[in-house]
Parts: sequence; structure tokens; C-alpha cells
Amino acid sequence: MLIKKDQKFLTKNWVAKKLVEALEIKSDDLVIEIGGGKGRITQFLKGKIIVVEKDPLLAEILKEKFKEKENIKIYCGDFLKFPLPKQKYKIIGNIPYSIAGKIIRKVFNPKRPPEIAVFTFPETLGEKILKESPKGNFLSYYIHIFSKPKKILFIDKNLFRPKPKLNSIAIKFEFKELPEDVEKIVKFLKICFKSPRKTLKNNLKKFINEEDLEKVLKKCFPEKDIKNLRAHELKPEDLIYFYREIKNYLKN
Repeated sequence: MLIKKDQKFLTKNWVAKKLVEALEIKSDDLVIEIGGGKGRITQFLKGKIIVVEKDPLLAEILKEKFKEKENIKIYCGDFLKFPLPKQKYKIIGNIPYSIAGKIIRKVFNPKRPPEIAVFTFPETLGEKILKESPKGNFLSYYIHIFSKPKKILFIDKNLFRPKPKLNSIAIKFEFKELPEDVEKIVKFLKICFKSPRKTLKNNLKKFINEEDLEKVLKKCFPEKDIKNLRAHELKPEDLIYFYREIKNYLKN
């Protein structure tokens, strides 16, 4: 079988079991798996299962392997084009580095977030995701607004075939109850992180009067050097508080 660049197959059942356990599946849960591969994780899933596999050959292998399982449906297609369910669901998958950001933005959807997600990432990306502050980036802050991420497992690169260059880590995301204005908060975050090396004042100056901006910054962060303050120096909850204080001053 021709293996594509991003395809890395888990080789050990004990790892798959650990990942599935973290998902806390109940018998009536809807579970989505991103990239079923050869079914290493799929075989341990319970509930109503939808496996989204982009590779047509692997999708056929999965259909054959689980043809006796009425609770498992194999969808051959791109997860990024797959419609998320309106009902509650849980999700699991080994996420390729190249499309991790796109998958996270799709799954961490204000309108249809899952209850729990368990994703495996290359270690360097996973550590960035876990960072809250300082030195976090837009993606890590975005994730922390939606969920509580927790590292659950280190996975040595020798446990995949073909062997990747990097080790992996598995992260469990438990989703929070989202505020009604979460979409506006995310939009504000994008502005704050648009040029990460720039200060908050520089990133926001097009959207607010300079005097109003300085006034709100001083009110929210009286102990900070507001002239040189950057978004990544603040915690996600600090930026949410800042947004709530500044939103009435922002230009449409």
C-alpha cells in the first residue's frame, strides 16, 4: 500500500486503549474519529461511531474490517468538509502537523463544540498548544478559551509506522461552557495577535481612539508597562476581561 506523507500508523494496542479511555465514552455517545487508518483506535471505540477517512483505500479496508459492526459508519472524505453533528459528540484522532490549525478551528466551533476531544500531535506542536502564557500564540489562546487542555500521554516516535521525525503527545480537551459573545472575543483575539511582536497598542490602534485605548489599558493592567505590553504576556482570562472593558470603544 502506498503510504502518503502525513500518514503515520499507531502500532500498539495499549496506546490506542489509553487514548480511548480518556474520551470517557458512554454507550449512547456519538463518537467521531478523524482518520481511522487501519482501525487501531476504531476497534476500541464504543457508542455510535463515525470514522472520517480521506484515503479511499484505507476507507475500504475499514469498511471490510468492521462490516459486522452496525454501530460503526465509515465516511470516505476530507474531515475539513465533513458536516459536524448538531447533537452532542466526542472526537478523537491523530492530527497531521500540516492541517492541525484548520482541524482545531473546525472542531473548536462556538456553535458545535464537542464535549471532549482527544488528539495526538507532534510533540513540538502539542507543547505550543498546552502553553497558556506567557509565550503562547493565537492558537493556544483560542484553545484555552474553549477548553481545558491536559497532556495525557507521551508517545514515542518508534510506536508509529512509518516512524515520524518527532515524538508525539496526546492531549485531552474538556470543553467549557462558552460565553454568548465568544465569536466576538475570538475576533478581538485575532486583532491582538495579528502581529505577535507588536504591542497591544500597535495592533489595536486602527480600531480605537488612542486616548481611550490608553485609558482602558491602564484600568485593566495598572501594574503592567502598557507601552510595551504584548498579547502573549497576558492570560486568556485577562484578554477576555480586557475585551469586555474595551468593546464599547471599538470602531465597527
